[in-house]
Amino acid sequence: MLFKDVVADFLHHVKFGLNLTPNTLRVYRSWLGVFMRWANEEQVPETLELRFTTPVLRRFMYACSKEGRKARTIH
Repeated sequence: MLFKDVVADFLHHVKFGLNLTPNTLRVYRSWLGVFMRWANEEQVPETLELRFTTPVLRRFMYACSKEGRKARTIH
């Protein structure tokens, strides 16, 4: 399964299943987009099993930190 398909399913679920505010949905979509762009640039494989791992997520958090994002906006 591709990570982008999981993201699309997740966003659909939170939009229609959890009744979250439009702002929360926008933030989820934005951060997932940032992660997907970063992962593509880093040439992380697109399958869920290889893209969504602890080491990959740590690398992403470190990259965000280097860009000056505060820790509370990364977690």
